[in-house]
Amino acid sequence: MDKTLRILMLEDNPCDAELVQMELKSAGFSFTEKVVMTEKDFLLALRDFFPDLILSDYDLPQYTGALALAEAKRLCPDVPFILVTGAVSDEKASEILTGGAADYVMKKDLNRLVPAVRRALAETKAGQEGGKAGEACGDQGCPEVEAGEKTERPQAEGTGCRKTEEALSRSRRIAERLAGEMAVIAEIGRLISSTLDIDEVYGRFVTETRKLIPFDRLNVYLNDPSRNAVHIAYVFGPDIPGRRPGDSFPLAGSTNEILVHRRAGLILGAGSVEGIVRRHPHRFPSFRAGMRSFMSVPLISRNDVIGALHFRAKKPDAYDNQDLRLAERIGAQIAGAIANARLFSNLKESERSLRESEMRFRAIFEQAAVGVAEIDIGTGRYLAVNRRLCELLGRTEGEMLATTFQAITHPDDRHVHEEKIAQLDAGKIGNFTLEKRYLRKDGKVIWANLTISSLWKPGEASGRNLIIVEDISERKRLDSEMREMFLRDQLTELYNRRGFINLAEHQLKSAARTKRWLQLTFADVDGLKWINDNLGHPEGDRILIDAANILRRTFRESDIIARLGGDEFAILAVNTNGYDPEAFSARLQGSIDEYYAGKPGRCRLAMSWGTAVYDPESPVSLDGLMSAADGLMYLQKRTKANRR
Repeated sequence: MDKTLRILMLEDNPCDAELVQMELKSAGFSFTEKVVMTEKDFLLALRDFFPDLILSDYDLPQYTGALALAEAKRLCPDVPFILVTGAVSDEKASEILTGGAADYVMKKDLNRLVPAVRRALAETKAGQEGGKAGEACGDQGCPEVEAGEKTERPQAEGTGCRKTEEALSRSRRIAERLAGEMAVIAEIGRLISSTLDIDEVYGRFVTETRKLIPFDRLNVYLNDPSRNAVHIAYVFGPDIPGRRPGDSFPLAGSTNEILVHRRAGLILGAGSVEGIVRRHPHRFPSFRAGMRSFMSVPLISRNDVIGALHFRAKKPDAYDNQDLRLAERIGAQIAGAIANARLFSNLKESERSLRESEMRFRAIFEQAAVGVAEIDIGTGRYLAVNRRLCELLGRTEGEMLATTFQAITHPDDRHVHEEKIAQLDAGKIGNFTLEKRYLRKDGKVIWANLTISSLWKPGEASGRNLIIVEDISERKRLDSEMREMFLRDQLTELYNRRGFINLAEHQLKSAARTKRWLQLTFADVDGLKWINDNLGHPEGDRILIDAANILRRTFRESDIIARLGGDEFAILAVNTNGYDPEAFSARLQGSIDEYYAGKPGRCRLAMSWGTAVYDPESPVSLDGLMSAADGLMYLQKRTKANRR
């Protein structure tokens, strides 16, 4: 600890006082204690002992913890007060917390004492440092302005460069953060699409969600309007009595009911204990378990609020509007998973009693928000299709019933499910899930997540399969965009080093197999550091963009052009033979001259380059080819320097 604490204990049982002290010492606290048993001694200690922390029992001879709290808040309001008692009703606990106590701990559960003490001391320290920071801000000058006055460059120019650099840095940070968010959201979408087992979805999405949003406890509460109740479907985090999986409680007065009417997420911090205890009594069990921040979002499926996703954190004010936005996006995905799991469960239940409940099955079949079909196993012909599947594939019901499963599958995907179908027909598996492409009538390709299950009773010959089709084209598009984002240089929009190496390795393997020649050129912008130092980074960025444009004009669209980093570029030209260094140099220099023609006064690009040739009869690795081109480039750069 930073210092020796002064702890005032109001306790009439010496054994209990000793147990509390042992608990704190075992956690590494260094402290001096003063134990008092009466009101008189307590008031004297408040005046003379100057405590850093007060620990008080509730029921004492001729005195109570509530009265002690009132005196403590009157005489030393900034000292944290924690109730440590053997037994107390929820009503009395609420009274203590409303009166300003930092927390309360049961003597039979002293393992909560150390976290409660640490949290109370940390909150007090944060409040004190916040006040000091405000005073310091008012007393200090602005060293950044003073430093700016001492720089040799004119202040206005320096300020403009800083603003440009700060804007570029801020844009990069935003892009990186959004890319990270998109990656996690896409991963959650993928794992949700991979299974209809909702318990598996709950268990796996928690790990991904935690990469974006901090929480100590996460709950999925589902509404049961028929019983006007809330059912706890899933819990991650510490156990809270009355809030365990499988438990139910009234919908009326709950956060779930608020979200049914609000239809948007909400955030509650622990700024007011009284607000938690009085206005939201249903949150009291969570508050008692140490939760201090609450964020909840509705789970909406087909325009109905089917439940809520609740985030709980022990840290006060843990959530902001950005967290709420992400939580609502995740909530939308979980709502879809719950709806699909319910649909799948309903369809399987309907299948088991098909003859007795044909009308109910058909209603679910037709009204489903995803594509559903029955298929003849022997021919692959569609026996029945719902409206949503016809919409997805751009065909009428008659056209669907006249075609087959294989006929509208993308040619590259027609065999992806053969092994699983064989296992399904043999009764070795009950269902399976995969992703594949369909061909719409208008020629467009859509990606779909398929769940295929047997639609026949045990003992019967297999004849039909049930297929659920979910359109995942948008998710695939986002995946492609994210991959492209990670492989591109943001400034020049060329491939970056990662993208270049991935594509070049592929081309090198293909060239070795097909006996094709390749040409790898390394190019370096001459004098970029001088331009940045003397003309500013914006001018340096413009030169790099010019270099990218010139390289695009010089090489073919099929060639791989990349900015490897800083002032270095690489170009892998495919299907080349008979490399002529002089002709190549003349062509590249001609492209530079042509680009700047008619642009007098503009800072011109100058480059050094070196080219290595890949001979399929004498193959080398990509590292070897890059090293050879790099060496030739620096040889040209040194030759230029020696001429000056």
